[in-house]
Order: sequence, then C-alpha cells, then structure tokens
Amino acid sequence: MSDRIVINVSKKHLLTESSMSQFAAQLRALLRNVLSLDAYTALIREEDKATPTFVIKGSKEDVKAFADALDKEKQYAKDYMEHGLGSPELTDTKLELEKSIHNFEKTTGVKWPVG
Repeated sequence: MSDRIVINVSKKHLLTESSMSQFAAQLRALLRNVLSLDAYTALIREEDKATPTFVIKGSKEDVKAFADALDKEKQYAKDYMEHGLGSPELTDTKLELEKSIHNFEKTTGVKWPVG
C-alpha cells in the first residue's frame, strides 16, 4: 500500500513558515521519487511498488508552473550526473531551470524551496 502525499502549491496555503518547510520537505521527497523512478521501475513490477502517491493541488496555472519547474529540476540532476559540473549541457539545463523557477515564483507568488 502506498502513502499519499498532497502538495498544495497555492500561495494562500503556503503563507506560514511551517507550511513552507513542509512544502520543501515534500518537494525533496517528490524529487527523490522522480529521480529514482526510472531505475526503480526497471527492477520491480508495477504491482510490487510501494512508492508514495503524490497529489498536486492549486490552480491550473500554479500546477503547470510547478510541473515545469519539477521537470527542469529532474533534467538538471540527470545532466549533472551524466555530464558533470561545468559542462555546456549542464549550463544550458541550469538556465532552463532558472527560467522555470522564475516562472513558478512569478505565477504562484511562492519561493521555490530547492536550490
């Protein structure tokens, strides 16, 4: 049975310091899950997985901005592992990540807690 983790990316939900701390912890867990999912799925059948279920709440624009920033974080981590620090590929990916984080922060009014 998998756990259910609800991440609410709306500004009104993330007004307190404790809410932001929880958001940061949930985002780190989600990133860990997303980054390990490819290797994990290659080893274990679908029905044997005990990975948590993530539910993202917020307006359509907030969730889209969150998903884009999360996708760019994943790509940055993969490029870092594959090409190393200082590589042209990583520099390009970092620029894309920074743009998506800026868009997330502008759209939601919430500071991206990873970095």
